[in-house]
Order: sequence, then C-alpha cells, then structure tokens
Amino acid sequence: MKHLVFKKVFYVSIMASIIGSVFVSQTGRADDETVTWVKQKLNAQMSLLKGMEDIVERPDLGSVRFLEEVNQAVLGSLEHEEIFNPSTYQKFDRWVFDYKYSKPLLDKLTLTPSVHESVEQVRSIYNEIVEKFHYNSIESPLTRVAETFNMVNKYFDQLMQLPISDELKDKLRDLKPALANVIAIGRQGDNVPTFDAATPVYGKVVELYPYFDQISQSDEAFEIVSQIQGLMQVYGNFAAVNRGTKYNSEIVPQATPPAVK
Repeated sequence: MKHLVFKKVFYVSIMASIIGSVFVSQTGRADDETVTWVKQKLNAQMSLLKGMEDIVERPDLGSVRFLEEVNQAVLGSLEHEEIFNPSTYQKFDRWVFDYKYSKPLLDKLTLTPSVHESVEQVRSIYNEIVEKFHYNSIESPLTRVAETFNMVNKYFDQLMQLPISDELKDKLRDLKPALANVIAIGRQGDNVPTFDAATPVYGKVVELYPYFDQISQSDEAFEIVSQIQGLMQVYGNFAAVNRGTKYNSEIVPQATPPAVK
C-alpha cells in the first residue's frame, strides 16, 4: 500500500512537472498564456458539446452533460490553481481518463448526423491536449476504479436527498456497503481483485437504470443520473480493455438494464 501511495505521489509530481516544462520550453515562462491556451481548448469543447444539447435525443443528452461536467471540473480548478499544480493535474488526468474510455459514448453520438462533425472536433481537441502534454508517456498508477466508484457513491447520496420513491432509496442504500467495499479494495490498485469486486457492483448499478429513467423527468435528477451512467460507461469500457489485455482475464460484459415490472 505504501509503495502504491509513493507511486501515485511520484506520478502526479512528475506529470505536473512535465506539463509545466512543456509550456516553459515553448513560451520561455509559465504565465497566463498557458492557462489561456488550455481554457480556450476546453471551452471550445464545451461550446461544441453545448451545441449538441438541442439536437440529440434525451438519452444522448445525458452523455453530453457527463462530458461537460468532466470539462468543467478542470476549468473550475484552473480558476484557482496553476496549470501544473498537482491538484489541477489530477483533474486533468481524470479528464484524459474519462474521455479515453468514453469512446463508445462518443461513437453513439456520431450516429446523429447533425452532430457528427462536432463530436469529431471534440475528439480532435482531446488528442491535441494529450499530445501536447505527453499524457501517454508514463503509465498512471492512480486508482481509477476506487475513484470512479467513490464518485458514484457521492452521486447516490445526492439522489437520496431528492423526492424519489422509497423503493429506489432502499435499492441505493442497499448498494452502499458494496460500493464501500469496491472503494476499499480499489485503493490497493486497479488489478484483478479490484475488477472482481467492482464488476458485479457495476452490474447492480446498471440494473437501476429503469428506475433512473422514471425519475429523470426532473432536471435535477437527470443531471445526477447522467453522471452516474457516464461513470459506469467509463468503468465498463476501462474494465473490458484492461481485463481482456493487461490482466489476461475475463472481459467484462456491457451490462444491459432490465425492464421495471
């Protein structure tokens, strides 16, 4: 555990330094131009995403909102921190991770012809930033699964504060111990035991989707549900890729939500 913590701290420090050195080498100093460039790119993505809101169907709108929130987390951090501050870097790192493993989500959006070009531009900006900052030069030891399910856990808490049915509240409450278990195991690293613990819980969350559909007429519930479903999409793709290759284990099936009887 101590070794993993050291790797995380070392990784974040090294990558934060790389971000800073990239811009120092290009501009001679890390100044407001650095932040301006990044903000322009992220805001361009935001504009493209917001432009899709009135075009895509409501299920796809949730995907758009998920990606907007990913961008906003970085933009919000940039208002208070330097570009190569470790805290800001961790949010950038999460942005890279969420976009990388949102490929199926983005592919589905391209099926709407009127937003196809916008989706490709969003991808292009992502690739530009990744290349600029050399994000793929060092493998991240950050515990993605624990982080992802911790975020889901927090969104569950937010949902339970809304006027939803007692049945759904009970289902969310019943899943809390399993989420806590995944988070605890996941802090040891993104390995086979972590995926073995997380994948059944992922399936249980997906089983709640029909209940989520029932409450999503409320804008507040829709926003929370969009984040949960986006995170589960990211986890499903991340687990499928890593268990099927890196860990030479069973590929995680993409869970299909049942109908509510």
